[in-house]
Amino acid sequence: MTRTQTKTAASPAGWIERAPQISDAERVAEMHNARSQNLYGENQATADDIRLWWKGSRIDLASDLRLVFDSDRVVAGLAVSSHGGPPYTDISCSAIVHPRYESRAELWDWLHAWALRRAAEHAHLAEAGIRVAATTRTFPGDAARCAAVDRAGFRLIRVGNHM
Repeated sequence: MTRTQTKTAASPAGWIERAPQISDAERVAEMHNARSQNLYGENQATADDIRLWWKGSRIDLASDLRLVFDSDRVVAGLAVSSHGGPPYTDISCSAIVHPRYESRAELWDWLHAWALRRAAEHAHLAEAGIRVAATTRTFPGDAARCAAVDRAGFRLIRVGNHM
């Protein structure tokens, strides 16, 4: 197995898991907007935004992201792990879950575990002896995500204001 390949644990029971395809951008934007409507009362993503993100230099669509679908093929969740390139000291890990499934701890936990496994592979890109941090973002108003981040083993070390 090369460093860019990721072992995938069995999908969460009852879900369909795979790497995204550009054609999934509309459904991923719908999930993002369901969350942002729930949290902020507004849409914050378009399919074009998603496609632009996925075509960026920080993402390998085949190995850095995973989508989880419900039985109706609705995007139930997304996991991502990405880095900004050398020296590979900051690896971003994130999981996002559709509001209708945000109470499903096993889905959040599977997504975070996947992202952290991928982050461990990214960490091997750093030179020996360099400290690497896996980071994520959340905010206190997103209780389900805060709980999932805590279960995944992340600890608060910095508070910032994103405007």
